[in-house]
Amino acid sequence: VREHVLAPAAAEGIGYVLPGWENDDLAVGYRGEDRWGTPLDKAWAEDGPGWNLRGNGGMLGTAEQMARWYEGLFDGRILGPEALEAFYTLDAGESASVGGRALGHAGGNGIFNTLQVSWIDHDVHMTLFTSTSRPLNAETVWEDIRDDVVTLARLTADG
Repeated sequence: VREHVLAPAAAEGIGYVLPGWENDDLAVGYRGEDRWGTPLDKAWAEDGPGWNLRGNGGMLGTAEQMARWYEGLFDGRILGPEALEAFYTLDAGESASVGGRALGHAGGNGIFNTLQVSWIDHDVHMTLFTSTSRPLNAETVWEDIRDDVVTLARLTADG
């Protein structure tokens, strides 16, 4: 993953233990109004997260590192142009709000939450991160700002 996925995007600071995270580098999560802590406050095995997180997530990264990774993905440096087009064919749909192909995904662990939206044909990409799932998760923030972001994306699309 480090060599073939993160390095081409200059995002080697994403990972489990190799980046050498300090607790102060990480966002603090909240469960409601109660401090949950950072991922490093929670018990991991000596060589990283438990086996259930190694295949489905749990990697840590800063917003800057994630921006680099997404740039690398959408610039074709990770998958390559042909594989990227195949990915779009499988995952992208037509954007009724902006036009052209669009895709997005959301996810979280009950504490940290993210939402990524892309208008592929206009090279407009946005990622939201929150450190609480209730009451203010990324999808809720998106609902509050969607109209403004779509307006900006349309302006970009119109040139």
